[in-house]
Amino acid sequence: MASTSSQIPSSSASFSTSPPTSWDIFLSFCGKDTRYNFTSHLYSALDRNGLRIFRDDPELHNGDVISDALRQAIHESKTYIIVLSTNYASSTWCLDELVEIFGCHNTMKTCVIPVFYNIEPSIVRHQTGSFEKAFKKHELRFADERVNNWRHVLTEVANISGQHIHEKRSEADIIDEIVAEILLVLNPANLSVAKYPVGLDSQVKCITSLLSSNKGVIKFGIYGMGGVGKTTLAKALYNQLLHEGSYTGSCFLANVREVSALKGLKSLQQKIVKDVLRSKEKFEVTSVEEGTKLIRATISSKKVLIVIDDLENHKQLESLVGPFASGSVIVITTRDEEILDKIEVKARYRYRVNELDDAESLALFLLEFSNSPV
Repeated sequence: MASTSSQIPSSSASFSTSPPTSWDIFLSFCGKDTRYNFTSHLYSALDRNGLRIFRDDPELHNGDVISDALRQAIHESKTYIIVLSTNYASSTWCLDELVEIFGCHNTMKTCVIPVFYNIEPSIVRHQTGSFEKAFKKHELRFADERVNNWRHVLTEVANISGQHIHEKRSEADIIDEIVAEILLVLNPANLSVAKYPVGLDSQVKCITSLLSSNKGVIKFGIYGMGGVGKTTLAKALYNQLLHEGSYTGSCFLANVREVSALKGLKSLQQKIVKDVLRSKEKFEVTSVEEGTKLIRATISSKKVLIVIDDLENHKQLESLVGPFASGSVIVITTRDEEILDKIEVKARYRYRVNELDDAESLALFLLEFSNSPV
């Protein structure tokens, strides 16, 4: 609930004179609980990534009904972050925002990310505790229909999988996860895979099932002869994992064998740091040793997804990855399975890509033939 860089004025007339705009995120929160801590830090992190955030503190407004201008901002937003806290239900302004947000969510399938800030989702879902106290007051002041709408949307938002902030979780890590999720929703980083992906889906499903129990950092090896489709499979896997996981950064290093020979490992190190940090800043690396230190200093603590395509020397890997956070996945494609031995890829995390069988070859031929110009 505020604007991109300065606070939105409380006067709806002042705001309505502005030209219509589109917001990446509408941030709903109770200022009394989170204005100077979590919400402020979250806003800064989103802003650093170039996102346009509408943030408007309800306590700066008079009255119990949200303005048309604020309603317009909600309808023009692409995603919503709802920071639910102890006093959230005390604000009729917050509750009306939530009703409006879920109207958009249910009709346009927009993304809603709930954040339970030092409050159990069950309290929000069933309106117990501080929420029950707030509703006892609301029931004395407002019509049943309005109160019931508030109860309904609180139950809806509590049933969405979100982030739960409590004393055992780092707020900084949670903010990183929220930013990564928002960036993925707004700018899906899908790589172009194959025109006719015959047999690809089954291979991706097979690999993702192997990774589903990931609790630490996994190195996964895809190997096979040159031209058999390792890179195509790695791209499809990268797309799928990005959509399924809450990574704080990702990078696909294509043609490592070729790029390393032409431009050196330094260029690959620069790309990893730049992509994972999603930074517009140029990182100048003067030596491989400096690049290794840069990776360890800037991204080693993050949960990342990195694909290193066509690795030819196991020593290259030491310069390209660090001791990343739990949940990270490093995918390596190579022609030589011995490299996977040297970088200690476990047997259960290896996948050999073979040539298409007769049925798959026929299916690919028919697809190409049916789509070729006559």
